Amino acid sequence: MELSTGHKVPDEEWRKLVRAKKAIEQIEQKGLTAEEAVSLAEATAAVRDNNLTADGVRKLLLADQLAADAERKLADAEKELDETTRQPKDLPPIINLSAAKGYSFEVSSAELKPAFKAKLEGAIAKQIAEIVSKYDVDVVEVIGHTDEQRLSRQSNMDFVLGRVLSGDESVSRMEPGDNAGLGLARAISVASVLKKKLGALNILPMSGGQLILPDDRLTDGAQSGDAPARWRIEIRVRKSKQKLAAEGNHEGD
Repeated sequence: MELSTGHKVPDEEWRKLVRAKKAIEQIEQKGLTAEEAVSLAEATAAVRDNNLTADGVRKLLLADQLAADAERKLADAEKELDETTRQPKDLPPIINLSAAKGYSFEVSSAELKPAFKAKLEGAIAKQIAEIVSKYDVDVVEVIGHTDEQRLSRQSNMDFVLGRVLSGDESVSRMEPGDNAGLGLARAISVASVLKKKLGALNILPMSGGQLILPDDRLTDGAQSGDAPARWRIEIRVRKSKQKLAAEGNHEGD
């Protein structure tokens, strides 16, 4: 400086330069550049003001990471719970065919009255086909329900059921001895007609017997007597386990 300008650098300036050089060397020894140290000045001040050591900062960072992991796991668990408990908003409708509305059988029998059979072969089969197409299902459940009037006869269901299901015996051969058997026999009668119209589907006959009231409550046994509103066939649709598994595999791919 003296040679080039004719002036000496003041001692204080030299001391500042020396301190700055040492500070930069120490910063670089810690793995930072001077520019990085400047950009982290605010964070450094916060560490200083809170009397934190490097070890304390590491513990805080670890705690923050653990908290973030816990929040993520909680969110995943809530999502999984929501997916397993929620009900789809657009559920397939249940078709309710009540004797009170003209969908009837012969007394204490599984034989369809002609008007009911004609509706099954026509409008009802068409309605089921439309629902199956809309909801992409492959199983149709046919559930027979009765009232609580007792049947007083010997059942032959165990002997003829297999032959009726295979088509070797007529539905009229079934003689149920109780309401559970009557509900099943009537479901089989309806399923047999639908199978001829909707052969590609898996149609499963079932019985609710006298147990389930039309409003989806279990009976308390007090509703005895002739109750046509309780003589009904319910038709529900769903996806088979095989179809669900295939769809799951497809989504995985």
